[in-house]
Amino acid sequence: MEEERKDITQDIEEGKDIIQDTEDKGPAMPKASCPEGQEQETEKAVPEGGGKRHPFGKGLLCGLLISLAAFILYRGYIDIPFINGSTLTLFLPTYYLSRIVGDDDINYREVERKMKEIDRYLDEYYYYDKDTEAMEEGAAAGMLYGLMEEDPYVAYFTADDFTDEMSSIEGNYCGIGVTVMEDADTGGILVIQVTPDGPAEEAGVRAGDLIVGVDGTDIRGLGLQTVTSEYIKGPEDTYTELDILRDDEELTIRCQRRIIENISVHHSMITYGEEDTKVGYICIASFENNTDEQFDRALTELMDEGASGIVLDLRDDLGGAVGSAVNILDRIIADDESGYAEALGLDPEDGSLLLYQQDKAGNKRHYRAVDGKSLELPLVVLVNENSASASEIVTGVLKDYGYRVIGMNTYGKGIIQSIIQLSDGSAVEFTTAEYILPSGYSLHKKGIAPDVEVAPDEVLLENGANMDAPDMDTDNQLRTAVDTLLEEIRR
Repeated sequence: MEEERKDITQDIEEGKDIIQDTEDKGPAMPKASCPEGQEQETEKAVPEGGGKRHPFGKGLLCGLLISLAAFILYRGYIDIPFINGSTLTLFLPTYYLSRIVGDDDINYREVERKMKEIDRYLDEYYYYDKDTEAMEEGAAAGMLYGLMEEDPYVAYFTADDFTDEMSSIEGNYCGIGVTVMEDADTGGILVIQVTPDGPAEEAGVRAGDLIVGVDGTDIRGLGLQTVTSEYIKGPEDTYTELDILRDDEELTIRCQRRIIENISVHHSMITYGEEDTKVGYICIASFENNTDEQFDRALTELMDEGASGIVLDLRDDLGGAVGSAVNILDRIIADDESGYAEALGLDPEDGSLLLYQQDKAGNKRHYRAVDGKSLELPLVVLVNENSASASEIVTGVLKDYGYRVIGMNTYGKGIIQSIIQLSDGSAVEFTTAEYILPSGYSLHKKGIAPDVEVAPDEVLLENGANMDAPDMDTDNQLRTAVDTLLEEIRR
């Protein structure tokens, strides 16, 4: 009996060796015989730990964990907040990999991380209350202003600023006809100029008046932008009541709101010389969308009065709407000047080439004279170092077509900015193209050199030029321009 037990034990131990050897070597092991039903029962055995499996729940949990891991990997860093308010930021390898971006790409992960870090410090240490809306606007503005070293003309407009900017470019707005600024001492709105024949002048508003209330609301401290856009301006033919301080007097003046046209063109007739020659004087202060219409009216009036020639004064004109500048050039230059168009391989039948613009991709847009009109009188252009952009375009094109330029070298801005409105009503402005004169000359950073250079003398520097009433005795640059024009007239 004892020998039988030893044999069984030995068989079992040998069997274990066989099983172990089989598992190590990998081939299938022959099944050992077992009582009927034993194998089936073994297959149905409950896994260790008990309970029933939930494949859907486990799959959902697994999916969430994978999504979370993917988000963390994409973001590149993890913020771990502590009870004391501090935060620990852990950076993952993907964060450092994401910093390897192209020169034209913005690393938005780094921007987001830095903005959140700044915001945490503001929450912890900033003395005042945060204006989150202003901060968001400032973040958008900062994105553009980062380009200012190369493009100093970039700008960001809030929705209200954009509306005002468009009104300014259009050349008219609906208001009462005053030019105002914020008074630093009182917070009120100081009237510095009243539009002639405008509703404010008709109602009795004067330059020097201090507006402290509008329609019963004290507007001191609200800011210039808010007061003008939300209180003074409004629908046409409506009325507004202004509470005004004038010296020691308190007044309430009721004004009607009307369409106010910005006057950008001033003109007059100058009689000069031994023969009392009539010279037409046209000064363009800025280029708005309606400047070309005002120029045409001024030119027609001076020609009807018998002007023998025209002085076009563009001094201190910083530019503006190029469309108006092109229309003014079209009015002056004949349509059949074909030389520049033919030199560029353009069809001369399409009109005289005025200029063309070229964008980043090298695409060109040509501007042609096509209105069927031309100026049959001699003309000279008067400029100075503050003549820029659209005024330089007019100057350069006229010089290319043989008109003489008097004064000082112009500023040198031959690029164009486009204003693009965003989805929330705000807008951005940045440089999108360069203007090239018909001769192929690029004026940017070089300006237009005058044919006759004349610097302002001490009298002019002291008195300044008067565009409404030009004075030949106190304006030596204007005097030189008129003398040059008289030479052209006598030819």
